[in-house]
Amino acid sequence: MTMEELLKRMRLTEKARCCQNEEYNGIYGILESWHTNMQTQKHDIDYYKYHLEGAVFGLCAAHFITFKEFEQLTKEINETYRTCLRKLFDTEKGKSL
Repeated sequence: MTMEELLKRMRLTEKARCCQNEEYNGIYGILESWHTNMQTQKHDIDYYKYHLEGAVFGLCAAHFITFKEFEQLTKEINETYRTCLRKLFDTEKGKSL
């Protein structure tokens, strides 16, 4: 499972919940925002990484996603984090870009 697939599933779930009983917990919007911000920000990407991992862990604990999906999402979050770090830090020169 990718983050995009999770967000799509959550978007559908949130719409159904809202139509059923008008409850909306907002986790979909938060995850989407954190995921986007982690890729576009030039600071605090650690903040977004840890919060994304925590939210995904909570979704697994609530049985919204399986453990296998949790592992796949955690792997994707870590890969995105490493990519963001590479964009921010030039390891050859040892200086921040």
